[in-house]
Amino acid sequence: MALSPSVHSVDLTFNCPHCGYPMVKPGSWFKAAKGFKCRSCKSNIRLTYTNKLALFDRYREPVQRGEIAPDGGTGGIEPRPTIQGRK
Repeated sequence: MALSPSVHSVDLTFNCPHCGYPMVKPGSWFKAAKGFKCRSCKSNIRLTYTNKLALFDRYREPVQRGEIAPDGGTGGIEPRPTIQGRK
């Protein structure tokens, strides 16, 4: 799974794992950052790709079925016509 560009301009909140202090920054900041220092407890926080995936996933919009395949799942490909008498 990739870090969705749909949340690059959205303010995301990451809570410090040591003290719970909320760090609010745009998604694009979190995507580029490798870590930061907590303003509250002064701990050095490392942002792993797994941390980033979890953070972006919390803000991801659920995709509706119709948005995935509005044609019912054929991907725009018409079904092959059947020939009478053949299975």
